[in-house]
Amino acid sequence: MTDLSGRLASLTPAQRALVELALKKKDEPAVPPRSMPGPWLLSFDQERLWRNQRRNPTSPLYNIVAGNRFRGRLDVAAFARAVNEVVRRHESLRTTFHDVAGRPVQDVAAELRVDVPVIDLRGLPHERREAEAARDVTAALREPFDLEQLPLFRMFLVQVEDDDYIRPFALHHTINDHLSIFNMEAELIACYAAFVTGKPPELPAPPFQQADFAVWQRRRLSDLGLVADRRAWWRERLASLPDPLDFPLDRPRPPAQRFEGERRPFEIARAQVDGLRALAQREGVTMFAAALTVFDVLLVRLSGQERLSVGTPMTYREALVDGLLGFYLNQVPMPVDLSGNPTFREALQRVRDAVIAAQAHNDLPYGLMVEAVHGPADSRVAPRFLPFTQFVFLFLYPPKISGSVVPGLDVRLYRVDARRTQFETQVALFWDGEHRISGLWEYDTDLWHPTTIDRFKQSFRILLGGALADPDARIWDLPLLSEGERHAIREWSDAAGVDLLDRAGRPAPIGVYGDLSPTGERARWLPDGRIEMTARS
Repeated sequence: MTDLSGRLASLTPAQRALVELALKKKDEPAVPPRSMPGPWLLSFDQERLWRNQRRNPTSPLYNIVAGNRFRGRLDVAAFARAVNEVVRRHESLRTTFHDVAGRPVQDVAAELRVDVPVIDLRGLPHERREAEAARDVTAALREPFDLEQLPLFRMFLVQVEDDDYIRPFALHHTINDHLSIFNMEAELIACYAAFVTGKPPELPAPPFQQADFAVWQRRRLSDLGLVADRRAWWRERLASLPDPLDFPLDRPRPPAQRFEGERRPFEIARAQVDGLRALAQREGVTMFAAALTVFDVLLVRLSGQERLSVGTPMTYREALVDGLLGFYLNQVPMPVDLSGNPTFREALQRVRDAVIAAQAHNDLPYGLMVEAVHGPADSRVAPRFLPFTQFVFLFLYPPKISGSVVPGLDVRLYRVDARRTQFETQVALFWDGEHRISGLWEYDTDLWHPTTIDRFKQSFRILLGGALADPDARIWDLPLLSEGERHAIREWSDAAGVDLLDRAGRPAPIGVYGDLSPTGERARWLPDGRIEMTARS
């Protein structure tokens, strides 16, 4: 047996599938330019969002928001010129959507010139400017878009000082996604840097445009055999999963999701980032799969359910090229079975195989995956939650725009929060490729209190620390509580005469009630490590 054949034989079925897929991909044509005149049909994912937006046209739910802070001598005219250069390069920023006999189509304007307004706050007292800027930014980014009117993005500047500008922007999700937005940021900075030095931008032409991809995808998925194969694969893996996951909530789930949300920032300590990176390398998994394993194990521990699915936005294989702006992400469920109390090391391998398998079958759009399990959805009725993606996890590698060297300018991230969410929970981790991971824990404010989310964040870090200290620990033996929390619970246990922690320091079974405090309050032990005070006895 040759070395290569031996290595192939040692791969899991999911890994072999991905290798075979990569070999086939070499023979697949790139997305070709469309030959037919417009208007053009939407991609499957664009159409799903278009129909959802039509159901609630005044909602800002699909506004993707971001922001930067520019400190230094900003040339406003050069920045506006850079914005218009990016608009010229990318058709998605010149696209609108229209209803033709009940079917959405997209039009691309031949050209579009946009202004970049400046809101000047220098007339306000210094102590009021930051709060006023935050209010202006949030209000503007929450404004809905009319999908029939250009432009479907909004960008402006807020001047706080002579040499201090905030640059927020919003784009409708039908023309961009959470990964393309990084390309847009990088192009804006590159174009601005060129213009202020009197040079033309040196950027390669985009390999294809958003409407090219939509036409290509429609043609490819007209292959009924391919679609049937993919639908059967996803149905087999999703049909028996709990959906939604029975997860502890602070409030009952409302009849219809209102999509009101908040983002809570958090950081992973450098030592934990380095430890996770080392563990991932030793185990032959990506940083994404390693971090997803921590999140999956946390959900298992909090819900008590060992088979679950976490959604993650995943770029279609054909769009895994640089320089694209548009909507090329598919919302992909990651079903995994963590039953049998595996070690964390074993859980890593199970999650890795689940990720590889999902990547190999990522060409079926999310809406068709759900339809394969639940049947066609009623487009007139808003779902209570998005099937199989109640919890969403992102692990992103943003380009190093923050701190970019631009003549006369220091570029930093400016956190914006439009206070809405598409999901019940979305955890986004941003890795700089070295020692830093920052995160945003976005959640549905109808379901949880902010303090609960802060405990979830802390439990994630504690669980990660336990897994790094002992990857061979069983997942139900990994810690979730801080030493301070365990000490407090032991004190309550002593006062009540009830053991709320077992001998290993783990929570006692869910549902223990008792008089837990000297003041006579009664409480219930919750599966996320909290004690819920209910009433005085």
